[in-house]
Amino acid sequence: MSPPALRSALAATLLAVLLAARAPAAAPLVCPDVEATVYGGSEQERSLICAGLADAAGFLAGCGITRGAGLEVTVHQDMREVCDTPAHALYDRNRDRLEIASLDTCLRTNTGHDLFARIEASAAYRSIAAHEAAHAIVSRAGVAPDRIAAQEYVAGAAQFASLPTDTREDLTTALVPPRARPVELAALNRFIYAMAPLRFAAMASLHFEQQPDGCAFLQDLVAGDVRLRTMP
Repeated sequence: MSPPALRSALAATLLAVLLAARAPAAAPLVCPDVEATVYGGSEQERSLICAGLADAAGFLAGCGITRGAGLEVTVHQDMREVCDTPAHALYDRNRDRLEIASLDTCLRTNTGHDLFARIEASAAYRSIAAHEAAHAIVSRAGVAPDRIAAQEYVAGAAQFASLPTDTREDLTTALVPPRARPVELAALNRFIYAMAPLRFAAMASLHFEQQPDGCAFLQDLVAGDVRLRTMP
């Protein structure tokens, strides 16, 4: 390549880089079916997140537990570290917003034992949005952050409710085999959650479904009339 041609090619490359750097970020997406705004992420990610938020809001509203003001969600390209443990998503109580890793990040960093290794990726991604939205809703309803088992019970039940029926049944069977059923309330404790968070969520879902009135149980749990144990 001649020097003039090389200079032209370099100039074109530099211009492309500058234009890309100046390109405005995608406008925030206001979810169509729930009062929430998603910042960042691809069109697919935003759609799945909005669906998950609507799932959680609908599930809890059906039990008389409402969320108050709208939610804000940010999609990140890198994992956030929570207590030195990588998390696909979290509810930041201090800022009252959801932080969710990109779908690509979730797939790239899955451990081989987590949700993304067990079920179809879009269903998993939608369900983690539902899980974190449930945390936001019950936090606003007054469930203190130190009531970890209660928080995770509600979030787990909402997450599994957001899954397609066949997926939910297959996943709960894999995580909580028939010999471990019915799920006893004493088994839903903070220790079990710390050891096996996904199994705890499946157990919460099954326990909720076992109740004569699952919504009444959720309401009592949120109100503090039911307390889950710390240890088995």
